[in-house]
Amino acid sequence: GEFGALLRENAAIKREIPLYNRRQRRRRHLWTLALVAGRQGFLQVKPRQLMERQAPADDSYGLYHSASHGEDTLRQLARDSGLCLRVLGLEHGRGPCFAYQLRRCLGACAGRECATEHNSRLRDALLDQRILAWPFPSAVLMRESAAHSQPGQPKEDWHVVDQWRYIGSFARRQRATAAALAPPATAADDSMIFDRDAYIILLRALRSGRVDIHGADALTPLENPLRGARSAA
Repeated sequence: GEFGALLRENAAIKREIPLYNRRQRRRRHLWTLALVAGRQGFLQVKPRQLMERQAPADDSYGLYHSASHGEDTLRQLARDSGLCLRVLGLEHGRGPCFAYQLRRCLGACAGRECATEHNSRLRDALLDQRILAWPFPSAVLMRESAAHSQPGQPKEDWHVVDQWRYIGSFARRQRATAAALAPPATAADDSMIFDRDAYIILLRALRSGRVDIHGADALTPLENPLRGARSAA
């Protein structure tokens, strides 16, 4: 099916590094945005680097190729939502910020907006950027049925995923279960590296509800808590 094809294609691109496909090449280091406490109760947003084999924390927003890429996105969100760049830690100085003079800031820097209101609008602006925590207690099997199975092809695939990491696809559930229950991979295994493209593929599939979710050690399907949820990926 399409879901399995996208997972396999993405894994192959990361592994083979084709000359003319630069967009989906593996990036060893990604950046995200994190909320930290600032002055007078205002939240600030700081770039945070994700190291190899490190999954994003629950308070992570967005996945970026560099710290500057993340800051540029934050500046655009601030302009669209009337947030104060000075309060966010992206502009230095005292008194009202330059955007407030242009009526693009609602006045957190000028005492016109309290920390609670500014923090709430900041969280709303970042909502679609939030990296979701893995919604299952352990590895899962995602069953995908073939719409039109051809002779010699399996009627279904079992995709093994853990902590947003794609482990592999199998035509038989027994093999998929064995892969899901196998000991953690070695440090040299690239499947243990958090991959932005795989995360987006998996998130869209879960939200669309087009795959059945099964626990690795249970025969009954698992509830998909992300089915029908809003997607910005």
